[in-house]
Amino acid sequence: MRGDRAHSTLSTDPTRPRASRGGAHRRARGVALALLVGMTLAAAQPAAAAGYEDGLAIAFDVAVLRPLNAAALALGTIFFAVSAPLVAPSGGVATAWDVFVYAPYEYTVLRDLGDF
Repeated sequence: MRGDRAHSTLSTDPTRPRASRGGAHRRARGVALALLVGMTLAAAQPAAAAGYEDGLAIAFDVAVLRPLNAAALALGTIFFAVSAPLVAPSGGVATAWDVFVYAPYEYTVLRDLGDF
């Protein structure tokens, strides 16, 4: 009986597949978070040079509004991809682009920090 227990879950057999522990998923999430923080900090440089004094508004913008708007930009891109074939016959692709993609992009990336 004791020999049967040796090949339980702690086996070192190289042909046996290892159980995934979500390492790749965690790594991808970490990379995405690092990119989001990097983009936010890159956008913060001109705003900091402009001399904004209201740190609370900037902190709220960076911590809450920018991530929510980045999610809105991602969803808007999906909505645009779905709606483009539907509005193409009527010539509304430019309007759909402006509403679903460019407006969230402009609000998320182009506006100054703390400028609501």
